[in-house]
This record gives sequence, structure tokens and C-alpha cells, in this order.
Amino acid sequence: MKILIVENDSHVAESTERILRLQGHVVTLAATPAEARCALAQDASLQAMLADQLLEADESGQELLAWAALAHPGVRRVLVSGNPPPEGYVVRDPVQRFLRKPFGRAEVDEVLGP
Repeated sequence: MKILIVENDSHVAESTERILRLQGHVVTLAATPAEARCALAQDASLQAMLADQLLEADESGQELLAWAALAHPGVRRVLVSGNPPPEGYVVRDPVQRFLRKPFGRAEVDEVLGP
């Protein structure tokens, strides 16, 4: 699966990338919502997007995923956070999921599904 990770903490981004690559996924990294939009525009074959909830003061991961739902409806969307899902975030199997930090391979497999 081709996966876009949107994470502004480089240590978290790198560890998530490592988990995904070990599972055979192809990974693209973005540190900001703007970089994520560029990555999605440049690679229409991306299949999933994992976005951290706390990205920037003016745009959260939830807001970025809402944009992606409209602009790229075929991309599986996963909100990642160390906190419970924000109010109003709805999990829609398998298109929209939630992944709570800290996580490992099993949790990633569960949210990415078959």
C-alpha cells in the first residue's frame, strides 16, 4: 500500500515510517498540511493517509482529513493522536479510522485493514 504520513514531529514520523516500511508499504512523509496537499496532488496512487491531530495552529489533522475526504475520496484516512478522538470525529470502516499513540505494528495493521 502507498501511504502518506503527515507528522510534524520528525521522531514520530521516522518511527511510523519504519513500522510501515517493515510491513512492505511504500511511504511518503509530509511535515505540514501544505506538504500533504502537494504529495496528494503529485501522486494519485496514494492509498492511505495518516495525519497527526496536532499539525499546525491554523489546521488540525482532522481538518486536513476532512479536506482529503472531498478532494481525494478514495484515500483511506487515519487520524493519529495521543489523546482520544476529538469530538465529532466519526470512524467509518475502512475509509476513516483513528490510531492512538503510542502504537505498534498490530495497531497499524488493524487501522489499515485488508
